[in-house]
Amino acid sequence: MEKIWKSAFAVAGIGGVAFFVFYLLNKQLLTMPVFERLTPTQTFAVMMTFLVLVFGSLVAGVMAWLRKSAVQTGLPARPALVATRDFFVGRWEVQQKIPGVVEGGTYTDYFENGMFAGHEDQFVDGQGRRSPIKGTWTFTALSKDEFSLTLNYDNRSPWQGIFRIVDSNRIHNIDINYDAVRVVR
Repeated sequence: MEKIWKSAFAVAGIGGVAFFVFYLLNKQLLTMPVFERLTPTQTFAVMMTFLVLVFGSLVAGVMAWLRKSAVQTGLPARPALVATRDFFVGRWEVQQKIPGVVEGGTYTDYFENGMFAGHEDQFVDGQGRRSPIKGTWTFTALSKDEFSLTLNYDNRSPWQGIFRIVDSNRIHNIDINYDAVRVVR
């Protein structure tokens, strides 16, 4: 009997199980003496009622199983991301475009010792230029998910921006409205 159930479920899924249950129960139901006294229309009505009840109970069972499975196998709650210096350490990529002026990006490694190094790509009028960048960085937590970043370049003026953490691999610059993406290595 177990082999039949497995075959029905494997081949036809829930519909196969519903049909199999309906068939087994109706086979025994039709041999009852009460059906000898019913008209064909009454027999059909009883069979349809029985079909709806069997199918409804199967659907309810599947829904309960799915709900239980979702609760049991649910993903553990992710810890809230907090704006810390350790969160920011790593490689970050920024792609920007100012229509009609310039487009490009920066690829920068921020090290635990407060140094940063990378390169900046710029494209102006179809001409590309790559420049190395390096210097020191300072991190200041402003709230649970916001921080200020100050870059002191070796060869140009300092830069400062305020960021909000979007997820574990993306931060958003509030001042200039762009995203930086963590490059996972």
